[in-house]
Amino acid sequence: MLAWRGGFGDITVPAAAPMQHAIFYDTTNSKLHVNDSSEAKDGVVTNRGTYSFAGLEDTYFTSVFLPEGNNQLTIQVFSDQVASPVDPSKEAAMSARPSADRDQTACRCS
Repeated sequence: MLAWRGGFGDITVPAAAPMQHAIFYDTTNSKLHVNDSSEAKDGVVTNRGTYSFAGLEDTYFTSVFLPEGNNQLTIQVFSDQVASPVDPSKEAAMSARPSADRDQTACRCS
């Protein structure tokens, strides 16, 4: 499994947390899910299903995992309080960890 924090490393964006989202598209229900950091304020949130992609987005960028075929994908969403070098006050930060089934060997990151 690979986990990464939202924001894509741009520490100069003021109040970036509200613009960071975990996203996944549920192909079974034809629905795009967009979660912000408040979804995971009480702990890790795990979603599993037949998703065409899962990852993170902010105002300008998206990074997603793309499972091959119609395989199951799991995305875990985290929220924690982080201070930046630009703004020492802590704000909620989004992190996500998408993963494919153990027997699935192919999952692309875009």
